[in-house]
Amino acid sequence: MNKADETWDTLCERWGSTGLRGFSPAEKVWFCVRSLIDAINDGGLVSYFYNSQAAHIEDCQAALQVLDAPEVATHVARAAKFFGRRVPADIEARNDIINSWADDGPAVTFFEHVDAVLAPLLDDLERKLSAYVAASGLLP
Repeated sequence: MNKADETWDTLCERWGSTGLRGFSPAEKVWFCVRSLIDAINDGGLVSYFYNSQAAHIEDCQAALQVLDAPEVATHVARAAKFFGRRVPADIEARNDIINSWADDGPAVTFFEHVDAVLAPLLDDLERKLSAYVAASGLLP
């Protein structure tokens, strides 16, 4: 395992035990955006919402602004509207909402199409995140 992977694993372990409390601003950016990218790559934007990281959507939105990724932030914000005025912090509440969507309804249609829109934006977001992590001194 390389140093970057070890550092990332340590960050994830901290998040697992304490959430984002105690994270530096740079660590929050790294964790939130890396989690978003990984979720999109693993199962589409909807998978971000049915996993734990969406409990920190406000931090993710702020992190996307730090990285100057307004297009991605816009799509995440549009997706969040399907959860009501505020995305529930509770994973089970989010999953109940997702499970309530009609298969041919607007939410499912949105999430089916947004991944195609986000796909070409992810390489640029990945580059911005890597540059930010390096400039922030997060990696040894």
